[in-house]
Amino acid sequence: HLEEKRRLSEFVLERTGYSFNPDYMVISWARRLAGYKQFELLFSDIARLKDLVTNQEKPVQILFSGKAHSGDTLAKQELQKIIGYMSQELSGHALYIPNYDIHVGQMLTRGSDMWLNTPKVGFEASGTSGMKAISNGVINLTVPDGWAKEVAWEGNGFTLESDNLPLDLYDKLEKNCIPLFYERSAQGIPEKWVELMQNSIALSAQFSTKRMLKEYIERLYGTAKI
Repeated sequence: HLEEKRRLSEFVLERTGYSFNPDYMVISWARRLAGYKQFELLFSDIARLKDLVTNQEKPVQILFSGKAHSGDTLAKQELQKIIGYMSQELSGHALYIPNYDIHVGQMLTRGSDMWLNTPKVGFEASGTSGMKAISNGVINLTVPDGWAKEVAWEGNGFTLESDNLPLDLYDKLEKNCIPLFYERSAQGIPEKWVELMQNSIALSAQFSTKRMLKEYIERLYGTAKI
């Protein structure tokens, strides 16, 4: 995983001209910029977010990527606001990766430490980026919607309370996620975090193309087996 983080750091430098320290905890949000995905929530309290990511003992790097529909003026305006925060209050701890595509998605779902998912409950159809993340041992911090609603997250990752999402997001980062990532053994290994990674990888077997095809055939097209 550390090798993947280094590769991601090199990729981000190539794409943006800016580098980041791969020793930092890397939290990523990357997908289509649609209103129901609530991509702006991470940046709803910039003062508190700045305190979280710039902690010298437990530094965090935020990576953000995605494209808005050409006609979605509001999403594009929100994105510009976020990029402004990154160049000012969050400078050195947050980067926007432009031209979101499959390759960007692949790099982020392999090299991040945590995958953030904050949609409005009832609007997420599936959530394939989170499935890709767990298969690489990237821990989810997610609203229990779409695929994430099927999972018992205790010991596998972290869930967010949809009724109080902005506050719970910051609380979970501050009190649970970031401290656990930086909790190290005498050998410098985040043993409890690694256990979460291993559990996530095992969990990914439940979410596959094979399962999707099997359910389409059995539920929609009859009783044929594959």
